Amino acid sequence: MTTLMVVDGDRGERPSEAASRRLRGELGQRQISVSEVARRLGMKQPALSRRMTGAVPFDLDLLGEICQATGISFAYVTSGIRETPSPEGPDGGASAPSRARTYDLRIKSP
Repeated sequence: MTTLMVVDGDRGERPSEAASRRLRGELGQRQISVSEVARRLGMKQPALSRRMTGAVPFDLDLLGEICQATGISFAYVTSGIRETPSPEGPDGGASAPSRARTYDLRIKSP
């Protein structure tokens, strides 16, 4: 099985800024607000917002808790590398019709 690697390239930002950006993007895709994340973690929303905007660097433990609480990949947020499984099959997922599908094409003689 082949896996594709998606890499969020270097944009000249500090690692904590890149992690904040990736985390914001992932939360946006999942439509999870910063307020909701703060509620799940039992912390105040302004404290989390300062970290999300990059004003205060993330602590790795807190970043891990956020990722666990939201189902976001910690590895992707911290490194920018995400594995994307390729479709099954040697030709990218396309396959020949199964016997079950071709069976109904047979013509029975009288």
